[in-house]
Amino acid sequence: MTDNTRVLEKIEHNENNEKGEVNMCQAWDEIMEECKAEGMEQERVSSIRTLKANLDMTTEQAMKVLNIPENMFAYYLQFV
Repeated sequence: MTDNTRVLEKIEHNENNEKGEVNMCQAWDEIMEECKAEGMEQERVSSIRTLKANLDMTTEQAMKVLNIPENMFAYYLQFV
């Protein structure tokens, strides 16, 4: 998804004020938070792969070393 698409989606989903205006700062802040979370997830997946390759760990061992909560193991398994 492109940044432009994200902005348009946020504009559509954000509430308008009484003048019918959209708070662009709020929409942008929400997009930035989403991007930050996605980047952190991608980095975790990359770290899991690196630990598995370089230290011959299982996926579960790598996730434990990275302090990924066990309730999130299934989520990350789909990306590894």
